[in-house]
Amino acid sequence: MLELMLSRYLIKPLFSILLGLGAIIGVICLLVVLSLFQNYFLASEKVFMSIHPHIQIHKEMTADEGKKIITQLKNAFSEITDAEPALYLPTRIIISKADIVEAACVNKQNQSFCLDMKNYPQDDTELDIVVKEGFNLSEKKDEKVLIKGITVTDNETVMAIKRIINGSSNLERLNQTQDSNDFVLPYGFYMEQSFFNEISGAFLISFPALGTDKLNHFRLNGGLKLGTKRGKLPLIVMSIEILQTLINKPNQLNTIEVKLAKPYDSAKIAQAIQNKLGSEFQITSWIEKEKAAFAFLNIVKFMIFLIIFSICIVAAISVYSTLSLAVIENRKKISILKALGIKDSSIYLIFISNALSIGMVGVVVGGILGYLSSHYFIIYFGENLRALGIENPEIQLTQGDILLTASATLLLFLITAIVPARNAIKMDAVDNLRQ
Repeated sequence: MLELMLSRYLIKPLFSILLGLGAIIGVICLLVVLSLFQNYFLASEKVFMSIHPHIQIHKEMTADEGKKIITQLKNAFSEITDAEPALYLPTRIIISKADIVEAACVNKQNQSFCLDMKNYPQDDTELDIVVKEGFNLSEKKDEKVLIKGITVTDNETVMAIKRIINGSSNLERLNQTQDSNDFVLPYGFYMEQSFFNEISGAFLISFPALGTDKLNHFRLNGGLKLGTKRGKLPLIVMSIEILQTLINKPNQLNTIEVKLAKPYDSAKIAQAIQNKLGSEFQITSWIEKEKAAFAFLNIVKFMIFLIIFSICIVAAISVYSTLSLAVIENRKKISILKALGIKDSSIYLIFISNALSIGMVGVVVGGILGYLSSHYFIIYFGENLRALGIENPEIQLTQGDILLTASATLLLFLITAIVPARNAIKMDAVDNLRQ
């Protein structure tokens, strides 16, 4: 208490107020930016776990072999909440945007011809008319893609694919090949949104890489919003049964998708599964697949922290300059205090306590205002954040973020006060008083 009282006479209160404001502003900026970045991090994580199951087990196998492995894993690992077979297929496709047109087709005088229904004469009742669907193709792409044939159960999948779908999220549509009137339905699928701009419509798809040019009629259920997280190949998702039918391998699968109760334990559990199943299986976790992306995000977060923390560094440098100036200007006062019997440790604490009190005010006041500012910032710029792919932006400040900010600020202010404090206690009291 004595040190704080004496610091008011050695250090101008106005300087302390200005330095405190600098610390407050630095802490506010840190918390606001960290909250925003944490929103972006969670949005990226959502995409990561929507593209990949927590663990993937790769090996060519039959459906019966897959069922045995799934049963074995569920019995051995209580952390597994779901596991289903899948078929991953990198292949080349030709995909064409198709507008469906109903046409009337007839045989007349040994010639077959079709007319658009709206152009066909309605009074010609003597002809045997068959109504068929035709297609007007408006777009066409020929490129290599990654097709994921997945299992859909009760409108859910192992992948959290619903979180990145723009369009219909009725995943049961992937399994439907007939409507309620038993009419044949085109195969349903989801496609990376950047592949085509529109998210609904009919497509004709062929698989020339599989040795067939036969066109199949598909209906696009929705687009996959991957943002900047795109793989080397455009992603297409459909039912495993449909994909098996298309490649004429009804009993074939090459992947088992695994969901865990704790996704961040996937690396450890993946290694345990590898040890249990053996080297003939290739086991990967979603963290392993996105290792580079996570490293990049952590580096960006650290760089942002340093850049914004520079505000606190400027305030700390100002503390150092102010305390150093206070030592020079108050040499006689410090010498008088020493002559009156004030210990060097007390003089040392005068400067340390002043710096720490400024830092403490910055941490407490800046922390409160930073939290409130984060809330206001997210509300005010909500639409902009949602445009970046953050669906439900909210304050995402963890205890670790707040503790790191508080500790770093206080430590920085403490360090900047040490040198001026040491200079103060090293002064020769007799020489200063003679001057």
